[in-house]
Amino acid sequence: MPTTKSGDALDVVGGDLKQPVSTLTRETDSISVGSMPAENSVRFLNSHIRQTVEAAFVLLAVRDTAGQWQLVPEIGTLPKSEGALYSLPFDTEDVQHLVIDTADLAEAADLIPAEVSALSSFPLQGANGCKSGILLLGFNALHWHQIDEIQRRAAVDLLTVLAELLSQQVKLQCLEQHLALAADWIWESNAATGTFRETATRLTDTAGHPRCSARPFDLILSNPKHKLRHESLMEGRSSFKNVRYTLDNSDTPLSFSVDGEPVFDGNGNHTGFRGVVRDVTAEEAQNLEIGYLATHDPLTGLANRAAFTSCLTDAFEAWLENGDRATLFHLDLDNFKPLNDTYGHAFGDQILIAIARRLDTVPSMEATIARLGGDEFAIFDPALFTRPAIEECARKIVDVLAEPLVIAGTQVRLGGSVGISILPEDGANAELLLGNADLALYEAKRAGRNRFQFYDSTMRQKVEARERTRNAIGQGHRRGELGTAYLGIRELGTDAILGAEAILTWQNAEGIPSKMRTLRGALAQTDEAMEIGNHFVRSACEQMSRWNRTLGRDMVVSVALNPVQAKDPDLARNILTIVEETELGYANLQVNILPESLRGDSGSLTRNLLQLAEQDVILGLVDYGSLMVSPFHYVSSGITHLNLDLSQIDPLKHRSSVSSLGAALVGFATQLGCEVCISGYQSYMSTAELLEIGGKSYSNRSMDFALTPDAFGERLAATS
Repeated sequence: MPTTKSGDALDVVGGDLKQPVSTLTRETDSISVGSMPAENSVRFLNSHIRQTVEAAFVLLAVRDTAGQWQLVPEIGTLPKSEGALYSLPFDTEDVQHLVIDTADLAEAADLIPAEVSALSSFPLQGANGCKSGILLLGFNALHWHQIDEIQRRAAVDLLTVLAELLSQQVKLQCLEQHLALAADWIWESNAATGTFRETATRLTDTAGHPRCSARPFDLILSNPKHKLRHESLMEGRSSFKNVRYTLDNSDTPLSFSVDGEPVFDGNGNHTGFRGVVRDVTAEEAQNLEIGYLATHDPLTGLANRAAFTSCLTDAFEAWLENGDRATLFHLDLDNFKPLNDTYGHAFGDQILIAIARRLDTVPSMEATIARLGGDEFAIFDPALFTRPAIEECARKIVDVLAEPLVIAGTQVRLGGSVGISILPEDGANAELLLGNADLALYEAKRAGRNRFQFYDSTMRQKVEARERTRNAIGQGHRRGELGTAYLGIRELGTDAILGAEAILTWQNAEGIPSKMRTLRGALAQTDEAMEIGNHFVRSACEQMSRWNRTLGRDMVVSVALNPVQAKDPDLARNILTIVEETELGYANLQVNILPESLRGDSGSLTRNLLQLAEQDVILGLVDYGSLMVSPFHYVSSGITHLNLDLSQIDPLKHRSSVSSLGAALVGFATQLGCEVCISGYQSYMSTAELLEIGGKSYSNRSMDFALTPDAFGERLAATS
């Protein structure tokens, strides 16, 4: 065996040759590497080597699955190695320099015939650098020395052609691998015959597709609509991508994405199309799911706010085009929050699901029912546009909401209020139509709940007036227009002054004074509500502390907190700080709570009130008798003083009914251990008759007659 040495190497992966060889010429024979199928080229090359260099032979050694070297008789049978790209290192200067590496020779020594005296070796390497095979070109030493320079160079050219063939095979393998990743099928069409041909790539057998027993184009073209669309695309002779077809002719709808590229011959004539097809069934199903979640409430399955708003917008377009009228019902549940807080959110969710099912039975089939959020629902019905039909539907909604529900073995009753607006007269756009229905809903709740209310323009006027007032009172606070006035609180029987109720006053820009116990409703929504409330409490405490010191009295000042103050988690600390800084005395302050604040309490207000009660601050309730809050609720919160305004409990406008109802409420409060301060009696009875009702104290003037600090101080001084 001759001594060997390693030659320089040139990587030809991808056909990157320093001197590309496209043809092989021997006398009159020629072969084009690019035009002849690789399989035939390799067979021709095998015989051509032997004809050109009679003493030469070509061998290919590859590793089998066991790692052993095996000879491949025909280079054309070069196996495809999954994930491996073949490269051929070689030197083109002189075939004598193309000798094998010692390590390569040692590995393949058993494969080399005994008569070989000269040998050139070219290792084939994978893309990962691992050796995949050895290409061997052997010569009988005597014959090699006999061949002339031309034949030697012909042998070198043959090796170059062989490298090009192997490179083309590598390209084909790469293309097939990438195509298999990019598509499930490849297709082509013949413009002359109008025929289609499909081949499965990723799927070895189209018939084995889990949801499809036929090729995609068989299914696509069997649908007249899809066939017309695809033919239109091909007539345009332009590229197209991601054209989607959905087929519903099976238990599970199938979706395909088709890409196409036009094909032209050397003369520019259109010969057809080539493209790929992808199965996008799972992707389309996911898109449908995403679209559903984007437009539906996940709990009830009803339309969500976004979908409902879109429905209203479409309805306005229909009205502009055809004059179609429709009705919007806006509703929410009464007493849902206490049930949700008592039994838990899972219980509340079951209530909402049951209500959604009930609402689905009320309107017409054309109606859109939505859950807008929380316990708030809406119904838009284009089939309702006459007043009698609308009232009948609204009455049914109220009735089904009032029916008892059984949730997890527990029977509950809710009820609901409904606001109604009609397209087009109650709104110029979707937002206004829904907003006006909401105003009507608010009025239905104010009127006593479990009822429906049609929108009218005065509701919007009231809201706008409240908004103007809300903004104005914030500005008034910044300009120093807010102040404090006082109403005397007297003991029933002795008529002695026990203290005073502080009244919030506002001298507005028009010079018209306004008086109120505290900010309520829309006024409490001003940005300065907390600041106004704390300033009000501090002013009242400072004034009462001053009177008690100068007059030697031990009076109590009664102050109502606005809803924003009641929600303050630091309420107790803030009130106690004010009392300490004004040197009033804890027992000389009565803090009054609005019923709506106590009713909406989640626990924070009660904790703060009990902390105040521990320091001997008196706790009171405004509007006792309004039935907005359970007696056991305010008693458990430490409230011991109840303010009863008889003018607010006069449903029949009859003196005897006010008297009897007042006496009953005072008696009930006494049984609970509470003291009652009565006001608003002047239109119904005298002070002497008030004694028959009972109670601890009274205020003999309405808020309109509240006195300024100076005027009230003078009255106190006169009675000292």
